[in-house]
Amino acid sequence: MSTGLANFSTTLSVVGDYRDAEYKDTIQRLDAKIIAPLSQYAMICKHACDDVKNTFAARDREFTGRRQLDKIRERNPRNRQMSQAESELMKASVEMSRVVKGLEEQINSSERRKLHDLKSVLLDFVTIELRFHRKARELLTKAYQDIVSIDEIKDLEDSVQTGFTNSSESVQVEEYADSTEETESESIREKPVRTRHKSM
Repeated sequence: MSTGLANFSTTLSVVGDYRDAEYKDTIQRLDAKIIAPLSQYAMICKHACDDVKNTFAARDREFTGRRQLDKIRERNPRNRQMSQAESELMKASVEMSRVVKGLEEQINSSERRKLHDLKSVLLDFVTIELRFHRKARELLTKAYQDIVSIDEIKDLEDSVQTGFTNSSESVQVEEYADSTEETESESIREKPVRTRHKSM
């Protein structure tokens, strides 16, 4: 029993030391593999907002150019300004198409990257946790085996035998003490008494 409990205690101590050491390593891995990739999305979202603003600005320029062209047509269909307005509208439309296409590509690219990063981050998280718990499981399995290896019957027999031996020794000591007392008293009784006779 004492050996099994000693092994169990040692294993639990190792588990505690492992948890303390591995906890720091786990935090560092989470920072590097999980937090750092996710923190990049603050800048990614900022760039996406800028792209959306540029798209709305291009749309507003196209809308303004079209409205100016319509006004010129109403006033004087053959005015030179109409040709210039048509040219400006064409440029604005081309810019609008380019910006919209770029925004669509940016959205698709961001979505692909987000899905990939999310999958990668979750896999890294599970891997980190598995690494921690695998070692802890090995140590706890060892602790479990230490307890299972305790032989109850043998320990009981040893305990009974030890108790019986101690009791026998105690009885022998008491008997020895009693016999010693008896021997001393007997020796006193049997010891001849010497008397002195005064010489006349």
